[in-house]
Amino acid sequence: MIARRSEDDRIRVYRLDIATKSANVILTAPDTGALRHLSVSKDGTAVFAYSDLNGSFDIWTMPLATPSAAKKWLATPAREDTPSISPSGQLIAYVSNQTGRFETYIAPAAQAENSVRVSPDGGLEPLFSRDGRELFFRRGDEMWAWGITIGADGVIDARTPTLLFKSNQLRAQEPPGRAYDVSPDGSRFYMLRDDRSSDQIHVIFNFFELLKQKVP
Repeated sequence: MIARRSEDDRIRVYRLDIATKSANVILTAPDTGALRHLSVSKDGTAVFAYSDLNGSFDIWTMPLATPSAAKKWLATPAREDTPSISPSGQLIAYVSNQTGRFETYIAPAAQAENSVRVSPDGGLEPLFSRDGRELFFRRGDEMWAWGITIGADGVIDARTPTLLFKSNQLRAQEPPGRAYDVSPDGSRFYMLRDDRSSDQIHVIFNFFELLKQKVP
């Protein structure tokens, strides 16, 4: 597992070994807006992230073995953020406001300039299904799915997305990021629920004792 943490005015990226419960720092950088919303390739060799250095929102990529080889993957006058790498590592989804509105796009990892707009009327928080056949994104309180088709010539087919469901209880992620995940078999979504409109207050006593019981 790869995780990012901001501490002591620095950004540290960790490689976590779940089996041994150990963590090693693989990258340290000044906390100046770099390396936000990490998306790691399935084989664990590469990372895509966006930065907002000096107010310029661009998408970067870097090999985990040599973080110093980081380079810009997509940099335009528009804002690009929230990259998501496909399970195959061949496609990248991201969000851009190049039309004046935030939309979801998809492009070959090797050809960022050959992007295809996925969302017809606004789209945020892109995420690939585990089998790589679908791309999910959100538009307000709606969740959409876009079937991925690539022609024999390698061109991504621009298809019409499908509305999956709608709920006014879904929490949007701020700043740019993602507030949901999809189960490995694609049968269900795990989402943050927006309870800010609730008039109930829940008080938990002995919280840390309960936490110790849950996480020994």
